[in-house]
Amino acid sequence: MENMNKVLVTGASGFIGANVVGRLSTRYHVLGTYNNSPKGGENPDPYHLDITDKAETQRVIREIKPECIVHCAAIGTTSQDQYLTRRVNVEGTRNIVDCCLERGIKLVFLSTDFVFDGNLGRYREDAVPNPIEGYGQTKHEAETAVGKAPRHCIVRTSLVYGWETPSQHPNFVTRLIQEIRSKRNFKAFTDIFRTPSALEDILLAIERIIDLDHSGIAHVAPPDYVNMYDFAQRVADIFELDKSYILLGNSLESERERGKPKKLGLDSKATQGALGIRFRNLLEGLDEMKSSQRK
Repeated sequence: MENMNKVLVTGASGFIGANVVGRLSTRYHVLGTYNNSPKGGENPDPYHLDITDKAETQRVIREIKPECIVHCAAIGTTSQDQYLTRRVNVEGTRNIVDCCLERGIKLVFLSTDFVFDGNLGRYREDAVPNPIEGYGQTKHEAETAVGKAPRHCIVRTSLVYGWETPSQHPNFVTRLIQEIRSKRNFKAFTDIFRTPSALEDILLAIERIIDLDHSGIAHVAPPDYVNMYDFAQRVADIFELDKSYILLGNSLESERERGKPKKLGLDSKATQGALGIRFRNLLEGLDEMKSSQRK
């Protein structure tokens, strides 16, 4: 992207945000923000920012003067605090959008396949969102707000995996590895389907979106469409884990999964064509993750 110099990453202490800072810092002047924890990645001097505070959001962005904002700050699917989830995911995003409108800033927004209802699976970029639970509803409302910014790109992901730092929450793959190496059982559901997104593919896509000034909706996902039990089996194969600890399960047995969509996942062929890249399949993504394992 021409004349791009300064990029601001919100949620820079989180799993994706911290890695976005590290990836983009080799090419741009990157600054990150945090709310609860300043730690989490290659972000030596982060700004504190509560995006639900409109005045603070305006002050920080006016001070930094970024040409692009990569908005990663969010409350995820595990939170039981619906009020906080809505405040951060919806109102906080609207505050960011208002600043982008005021200053003509490019906005790259991290979203999710939870904006869909889970009846079909492998949703294309032009599929119509229809969330059926609270988290997905907040991300859909946030996407709607982001769409008002003339220069924006919504980046949807599905069950992101990769190595996190000790201050970050584990993802499906790292939790599975931890449990089996600790000789504990891991129940994986056969009726929940996703297209697990490799962290490295998300970073590559964001970099290309900024380079090309790409707008619209982008999906980051492999060609593999798997249920969680099969995904766990593939992880065990790559990391040489004892599969006897992986137990067959159904989401009907889980209170936590009640009311959540079952067949999600994304089709990313249009995105790969538009950005001129190829996303890793599951074997490639997991194998690369293993190769980069911290000793």
